[in-house]
Amino acid sequence: MNTSVYLHPLDYVTGMKHYLTDLKINLFYELSPQTFHVEELVDWNNLGFNNSKGEYVVLEIRKSMIDTIQVVNNISRRLSIPFENIIYLGLKDKYASATQFFFIKKQLFNPSVVESICSDKVTIKFRGFVSRKPRRRDLLGNKFLVKLDYVDETIVSRVKELARLMLEKGLPNYYGYQRFGFHRPNTHLLGLYIISHRFNDLTRCLLRDTYFWEDPGVVIKRSKNCFDGLIYENIIYTSRSILKALSRLNRLTKGIYVEAYVAYLYNQLLNKVIESKGWVYLDEEYPTAGCRDAIDLYRDVVEIDGLEPSNIPSTMCWFRKGLFKPRIRIEKNGGFLNLSFTLNRGVYATVVLRELFKDGLKLY
Repeated sequence: MNTSVYLHPLDYVTGMKHYLTDLKINLFYELSPQTFHVEELVDWNNLGFNNSKGEYVVLEIRKSMIDTIQVVNNISRRLSIPFENIIYLGLKDKYASATQFFFIKKQLFNPSVVESICSDKVTIKFRGFVSRKPRRRDLLGNKFLVKLDYVDETIVSRVKELARLMLEKGLPNYYGYQRFGFHRPNTHLLGLYIISHRFNDLTRCLLRDTYFWEDPGVVIKRSKNCFDGLIYENIIYTSRSILKALSRLNRLTKGIYVEAYVAYLYNQLLNKVIESKGWVYLDEEYPTAGCRDAIDLYRDVVEIDGLEPSNIPSTMCWFRKGLFKPRIRIEKNGGFLNLSFTLNRGVYATVVLRELFKDGLKLY
């Protein structure tokens, strides 16, 4: 029975309770564009990629220290088109060096305008065309590179042992920290307030609540009711109708808040599986709380939040494997130790990182 629980400060917030082992790499690892790289793997063949013709333009986005939604918003303003016309397949970490792809109908594309958006945080390159509208399932997964300062062979040995255990036993397929926010880990709370129509709580949480890890400058902005540069907060603050504001937020974020609450419930379900059945029973598919047949699985969890399982929208129903087994490649490169691995769509690299570093993982 696994006994390592709640080792990272954000574990409590996100519902990620269990670890595979007490072993850890005795280093502090800080997520940054220099230490963490992620690249999308897209099913180009199924999308009908072509260098010269197609219905949608493909843009390669390379970014760091800026979130995906902010990039979408910037391109939307420059092209003078609704943000819904800019398709992206996943959100990428702000504090990473990330390569991802956006798709825009060719009739709406103006290369000279898009090129002007490039900065020290974002570069955008035209890569070709695809023949149809991309969907989330066209994202196959993501390739990750983690760079560690190389210390000595004891670190290498510990990394190899942890990698062996993860491949042999697997890890709980938790929704990772970034699904809930690093500096303001509250996206699931906002989802709960939306589902339960607790709009006063939602407004307070989004506009007023501050967090220990939040940027002091942002805290000062909140105290002064100044939300310039804060996209989501500004939508709520400037709108006369909370329902219209929520509708706009939902379109912009593709339902990220409600999905985050469903993700939190799923994390709690995996904890129940481990504690009631054992680690090996994670190796099955489990439904999310929006599925009709999942009522008995989630009843005790949602009742704590004052809900019934029937309150969860049926659109929030999908099945997800409860276990994944990362295959980590370890390579010495000069003064660094590089760890590379590929994960399927929807599987979080931070779940691997928390197993490697435990409370030595710095995300804020």
